[in-house]
Order: sequence, then C-alpha cells, then structure tokens
Amino acid sequence: MRGKKDRREGGERVEGNKLGEYREGENDRIELNRDIDMYDLEKALGKMKNNKAAGEDGLVTKFLKNLNKEWKEELREVLNGIFKEGKILEGWETARIFPIHKGGDEEDAKNYRGVSLLDVGYKLLTNIMAGRLRK
Repeated sequence: MRGKKDRREGGERVEGNKLGEYREGENDRIELNRDIDMYDLEKALGKMKNNKAAGEDGLVTKFLKNLNKEWKEELREVLNGIFKEGKILEGWETARIFPIHKGGDEEDAKNYRGVSLLDVGYKLLTNIMAGRLRK
C-alpha cells in the first residue's frame, strides 16, 4: 500500500502503526540542518521560563533574555558552531539531580521526585531543535 502524503512537502507518511512512520523528505532535512537565525533564538528564549534554577554554569534564562543585540548575535554564533560540530560543551551532558519532597513520610523515598538542573545554553539549543522537529 502506498503511503499518504504528509502535510509537509517532500515527506511521506508510511502506514504500519497508529502513529505512522515518517519518511524524511529533502525539505525536512534542509529545515532541520539550517543555521540558527535570530528568529529561532528569540522564539526559543521567549518560550523559556525565567523562574527556573540555574545549572552548573550559574546562568539563568533571564540573563540570556536581557542580552543586547550584539551579545545575542554572539550567542547565536556559538550555538551554530556547536550545532555544526555536533559536540556540546563540556558540562552540558551532565545534569544535577535534586530530590524534592512531594509530601507524606519524609523517610519514604517514594515521596520524592527528582528535579534535574541543566545549563541554560543546553536548554536553549535543545528548545530550538525541538521546535524544528515539531514543524
């Protein structure tokens, strides 16, 4: 059975399971691999919450949001370099996990959940990439 065309040009939906399996088209490859532009950066920053704890590097989202145009351009260049090289910065592969008590008996481990603290630059880059995958 031939697959149905997906909404995205160049892509083809393949029947086989409930969700379908997506066969990547050339336009999708171009979109996923293009340079990060200022629109991508500003959109991702706009979606990030200010009240989150800092990662190992100590930077918070609000700091990046308040950078002037020149510094945001520098940040964009750094993110593009990381994306093109395919290697994240040292420390980005590590999360600090803290137990947060949910309530109940403090002696019972089931009453805790882990909260991971990641560097804000890593979160920014992954937000940009996730946005591209959602398109």
